Amino acid sequence: MLEGCTPWPPELAARYRVRGYWRDEPLGVILERGAEAFGEREALTSGDQRITYRALEQRAEHLAQQLWHLGLRPRDRIVVHLNNVPEFVVLYFACAKLGAPVLTRLGHHGRVVAEGFIN
Repeated sequence: MLEGCTPWPPELAARYRVRGYWRDEPLGVILERGAEAFGEREALTSGDQRITYRALEQRAEHLAQQLWHLGLRPRDRIVVHLNNVPEFVVLYFACAKLGAPVLTRLGHHGRVVAEGFIN
């Protein structure tokens, strides 16, 4: 567990595992499997924008590489302030691929570290 994070209550975590909601697999791997299994099916929609599982995985992988080149490393923390838009999902999965937890609270305001990488 990353220092400073609060773990899920053990009884809740156990119940989620028993029900199959949690499989203790990294989110990046889950997305990769989804892209393999559902490739051209829609994963996200936003207005007229439609994003397939394959496209989502490719965008997340590309962004993960860009974030790595900017210096983001596993267990680094990143604070995100985005609306409920597809770019958030891409960024979230990119960070998951890197092993960098995403903290998202409206109260987190501050400088923008990287701009223009989610297109």
